[in-house]
Amino acid sequence: MFQRSRRTATTSHALAFLGALLLFVSLLAAVAGNSEAQPAPVGAVPPGPQAPNAETPQMQLRLDGQLGGLSDDVAVSGGYAYIGNGRRLVVVDVSDAAHPHILGHGPLLPGFVEEIAVQGALLFIADGGGDLQVVDVADPAAPTVAASLSLPGSAYGIALANNRAYIASQGGGLQVVDVTTPTAPALLGSYGGFTAYGLAVDGDRVYMGAGANGFRTFDATDPAHITPGGSFDTKGSAWGVVISGHYAYLGDGDGGLAVIDIADFNAPVEVGSLPAEGYVRHLVVNGGLVYAAGGWAGLKIVDVSQPAQPKVIGTQSVPGYAYGVDLAGGRAYLADNYTGLRVVDVADPAAPAEVGHAAMIGQANGIAATGTHAFLTSYAGDFNAVDVTDPAAPVLVGQMETDDEANAVIAAPPYAFLANGGRGLRVIDISDPTLMTEVGFYDTPGNAQGLKRAGNLLYVADGNSLQIIDIANPKMPALTGAVALPGGARRVDVAGNYAYVAAGENGCYVVDVSNPANPILRTTLATSGYAGAVAAFGGDVYVADSDAGLRILDLADLDNPLLVGTLASAGDLRDLQVDGHLAYGANANGSAMVIDLSAPANPVVFGEYYTGGQAQGVALAGDRVFVADEYSGLLVLGQVPPLWMPLVVRPPS
Repeated sequence: MFQRSRRTATTSHALAFLGALLLFVSLLAAVAGNSEAQPAPVGAVPPGPQAPNAETPQMQLRLDGQLGGLSDDVAVSGGYAYIGNGRRLVVVDVSDAAHPHILGHGPLLPGFVEEIAVQGALLFIADGGGDLQVVDVADPAAPTVAASLSLPGSAYGIALANNRAYIASQGGGLQVVDVTTPTAPALLGSYGGFTAYGLAVDGDRVYMGAGANGFRTFDATDPAHITPGGSFDTKGSAWGVVISGHYAYLGDGDGGLAVIDIADFNAPVEVGSLPAEGYVRHLVVNGGLVYAAGGWAGLKIVDVSQPAQPKVIGTQSVPGYAYGVDLAGGRAYLADNYTGLRVVDVADPAAPAEVGHAAMIGQANGIAATGTHAFLTSYAGDFNAVDVTDPAAPVLVGQMETDDEANAVIAAPPYAFLANGGRGLRVIDISDPTLMTEVGFYDTPGNAQGLKRAGNLLYVADGNSLQIIDIANPKMPALTGAVALPGGARRVDVAGNYAYVAAGENGCYVVDVSNPANPILRTTLATSGYAGAVAAFGGDVYVADSDAGLRILDLADLDNPLLVGTLASAGDLRDLQVDGHLAYGANANGSAMVIDLSAPANPVVFGEYYTGGQAQGVALAGDRVFVADEYSGLLVLGQVPPLWMPLVVRPPS
């Protein structure tokens, strides 16, 4: 790693040349390698207490590559499915619905792809960051941003009509944009002061799902003077809206589906409803049937031929969380928040069946990295292999679904060891990442959360215990020893004769593992927050204590632990890796961090990259930092060190 040092002046020609060369190389590194322009705000250090000390030289964390993220919406047109995958648009060829395949990825957008509207070869995207994005997909393999327009609030919903784009905005209400010339969108008018997430347009009338504000109608005949019509409170949080005849169908979040009579524009009234199973956000209507994306409940097909008595006639589960839905050619296309595109045959609405899947990285919470691949876990249970040979263009090459949440992974080719929640420890053959297979397991008694390998032993933080498992034969892992713990075991690290277990609100357990067959709980370290991660290095123990920040402890005397230093501005760290005098942290408040530990009594934030989501895991390989983010998927960061002091070159005497 980069060492903190001072360079002294010299009168030597050779050292003078070396100093100048180092300066030149450092300046090149600071500006090179950035494969994509960084859209604000992601990448910038957010203002406030997390910002590094401006007087301290900083490590620059540079985004070299990114892949994945939550999939919130999908739109289908002309044999292609356009799906949001975090902050990117992904184009999927669905001409063969049983074998959909990804054609191309769009550039990173400022915000997440929340909703997509299609007009020919142009897509209009509400990007969640407050912008309208116009994306050209004339070349499906290489989508490009043709135009963008910054808008107040956070854009969540979009509909096209009358050469206009109508935007539903969190915090910004309703906005109407002229898209007569799509490459030059212009705001015509707005009606603000409230939050909205979805909308539908009929003529000049706009029907909106306004979250906690319920269902609202607006007359936008004159966009410069939008006037409100009627409204009423709904049972849940109002999201997507579709219209058929004089009925509006509303995805009411945890309130389910609402059927609304809109014959009287100024006095809409609910005439029917269907209680929630899951969370209904987006929906489409066709021929007396509503197809609803129902969150964890998957796809719901609802007969609304009798509006006062809607009834579910068909369902299809998904591995993750169904957020978006579209319909084309007798098939429903689902945006599964966690696993990408799911294709469902709905020719018989009473018996829908999944026929295809285009795998994507969705929510990510754990990560391990080798020289060529990154391996990511997710709470939804999918385990992903990504080729990072070219860091600027990571490629998902393998995905397998487990039967429980996947919480942490250790990669030790040809095997990966997976903490698989209620299924315990799983051993995966990763010799060919495109064909990953389970080859061994040990069913731990609790909920496998965290892992640490030391030689042929694997330490598993398993909720109410620490399990020590012999992996000398990875295909037949066997229990060596275990110790019961009061609860909450989440992450674990091992140094010398001790294992250190981060246990949430229970603090940090110190376990004597000098005899792995008979581990003993030695002491419990109380913390002021939520101990989410732990690392032991160089005689000190580093505890990530949620919003209480980073705590550095000297445990030379276990009966009298010494608090050496704290860093409150480290925020809610969920993972921590220590390498020399630097610690690398995944901050759930939205950043990857580098912390300088060279003065343990006074740790400082040395560098930071804002991920735009919730960073959950961090891994190091070579000179790069790999981050698993709950909303943004995989981020590959390069490190550019600062020059600690100006070089002084003296002329020869």
